[in-house]
Amino acid sequence: MKKLSIREASEKLGKSESWIKKKIKNNELKAKKEGQKYKINIKEFKQYQDKIKGKVDRF
Repeated sequence: MKKLSIREASEKLGKSESWIKKKIKNNELKAKKEGQKYKINIKEFKQYQDKIKGKVDRF
């Protein structure tokens, strides 16, 4: 099954890598650590993407 790196996920969502890491740390986005890096299952990523679609994230 395909997995995404934090960089790939950030590019697909248009967010920073630190934003993705924060979502993983807060258990909002599921990821598994493989060696020194986190990998995000593509199915989990798509579910998260659908969940946040349409939400405005402004600071």
